[in-house]
Amino acid sequence: MIYEPKNHFRLGVLAGISDHVDQFLTQIEKYLDQSVLPCCSGSRSPCLTLDLQHAAAGIRTHTQLHMPQQEKRAAAHFDFTGQNVLVTGAGRGVGEEIARMFHRSGARVAVSDVAVEWATQVANALDASGVTAMPLALDVRRKEDFENARDRIAQIWGRTDIVINNAGYAKRTPTQEITPDEFDDIVAINMRSVFFSCQVFSEHMRANGQGRIINVTSLAGQNGGTVASAHYAAAKAGATMLSKYFAQQLAGTGVSVNAISPGPIATAKGRLSDDQIARIEKMVPVGRFCEASEIAAAAALLASDQGGFFMGATLDLNGGLLMR
Repeated sequence: MIYEPKNHFRLGVLAGISDHVDQFLTQIEKYLDQSVLPCCSGSRSPCLTLDLQHAAAGIRTHTQLHMPQQEKRAAAHFDFTGQNVLVTGAGRGVGEEIARMFHRSGARVAVSDVAVEWATQVANALDASGVTAMPLALDVRRKEDFENARDRIAQIWGRTDIVINNAGYAKRTPTQEITPDEFDDIVAINMRSVFFSCQVFSEHMRANGQGRIINVTSLAGQNGGTVASAHYAAAKAGATMLSKYFAQQLAGTGVSVNAISPGPIATAKGRLSDDQIARIEKMVPVGRFCEASEIAAAAALLASDQGGFFMGATLDLNGGLLMR
């Protein structure tokens, strides 16, 4: 549609309610697929059911057609109704966008973050009732936090179907100034966390006969990146290799493990100078940063039924910085 200033408020409202509209319509359609509704006389009326199906489809289409372009790009193309998803580092940035995308697609989402107040804000925005979204305090440096998350999700929702290991932390320290403590902390957040998450959830998923584990790594782990430090690049390289290792171990069990390797991400612009932003945009062949919604879309593909043949793969989202 053509954007006009008078449409701004209407578009904002549609974007804000899109999660709730889609969730509501998914439940309607799921119910209508399984039954027909009684009419006033007490008999059952397939025609009424069909009319409501058409109405639900029309509302969904209208909402999607009139939502802002950024919301459209992040709109769900896959159905995760009935599935339970854990996203780490979901209190803001890329993790928040991934959580929102899966929730839009019908999933129940455990929004986890070391800053539980951020996770709570996101979970409440998705579903204040707590039925389809819940916050979890999760420090990815602690194996027991992954175990607690697994047990909590199992207690409330029954099982974990999809895990997105998104939490990460970069520090641009000159190589000669990296201390042992800083090195260990960066590796713990960006690599060791992936190992323990895969270790904890792979057995849980194997027992259920299905599951998806998706690790958000980085271009830095492939070519050193654009502004990354040595310890961050090394940790992300390790996370990529752990994805392949666990994929080999789990192949044929119904559980897949894959990675997403983004280049420069738009959410990081706030930590860069204008000169750094301009330099990076000039380096990237497509001339821009990766959007969080594009990482969320890649996660949806890998987590979907259509993504079942991906095993030990790394999806490159770097705008052509690394072509292989």
